Amino acid sequence: MAYTGNISSPSPSYDDVMTYLHSVNLSNDVMERVGQRLIVEYGKNNISKAYRRLNDLSKLTEGWDGHGAYRVVPEVVENVKAIIDLSEDDRWADWLIFPSPQGSLMLQSKRNRASISVGADEFSYYALVDGKRMSGDHIVFDASLVEFLMRRIGK
Repeated sequence: MAYTGNISSPSPSYDDVMTYLHSVNLSNDVMERVGQRLIVEYGKNNISKAYRRLNDLSKLTEGWDGHGAYRVVPEVVENVKAIIDLSEDDRWADWLIFPSPQGSLMLQSKRNRASISVGADEFSYYALVDGKRMSGDHIVFDASLVEFLMRRIGK
């Protein structure tokens, strides 16, 4: 029997969405991905905001700044998604995501002078923590390393 609940309302509940998803014929893989996304959307407000911001930035086109800036390529978006996926929700309360004219995405700490530039294949970072300068350039991208740096330099 197909679900006939309130899925069409402007803001269906998590339970309504899950009941609907179980009533349609989806592969286990698709169901798992949708379920993970719903947990983020309904349970983790800061991560949800980070995903929405990332989605908006992924739609920028060439010249988005009026001066010939490059668009953010899908590989960069996927790299930042991988970082978000590894992060605790409260981590994103202290970080902002900005595009750079070079096509990378900048993660900027709200708490201190710290930023991480994420590209398609590598990342760079700069921070001033407790009066000490920390930096690294052209590091091969590793989402877990970037997430670790966010914890360390975003205090």
